[in-house]
Amino acid sequence: MPKELTADDKKEIQRRMAVLEDLFDEWRQSKDGICLNSRRLLVTVTSWRHDLNRLKDFHSIAVPDRHKDAAFMAYWIAKIQPIQSVCTSTRTSQVHLATSNIEFGLHYAYARMEIRASNLERTTHRHLSYSLFYRSFQPELLALSFYFLETAYHANCLRQAQ
Repeated sequence: MPKELTADDKKEIQRRMAVLEDLFDEWRQSKDGICLNSRRLLVTVTSWRHDLNRLKDFHSIAVPDRHKDAAFMAYWIAKIQPIQSVCTSTRTSQVHLATSNIEFGLHYAYARMEIRASNLERTTHRHLSYSLFYRSFQPELLALSFYFLETAYHANCLRQAQ
């Protein structure tokens, strides 16, 4: 059973929901037929917060780094699927919905790590999407992947700037 959320946890949940809603509005401009379900978003962000609290308690860390933040949020977005269809429920729209949640989870992660998806190798993004869609990718492993991705991405940006 998760520990009771503190007042600070509840404030952070509200703040993070607002961030995700703004990010979704920006991200979905090129996508039709989807919306953000506020109840599922609340479950997603609350699950993210409980998971990070467990991680902090277990490892005795004050604040999880941005890779863990991004990984746990991407994981819970893929799992709870707060993005819903406004279309009829055909098999095609169900696949579109699942991939939309994964794409949005990765979009959040890239924003959190200040990575421009357009500057990533297409295969890198495709492999992360595939892993979140078809494999049971645990958030701890995803955090490590995000750490390596961010390190390589920013090193490549520095190399290109010289």
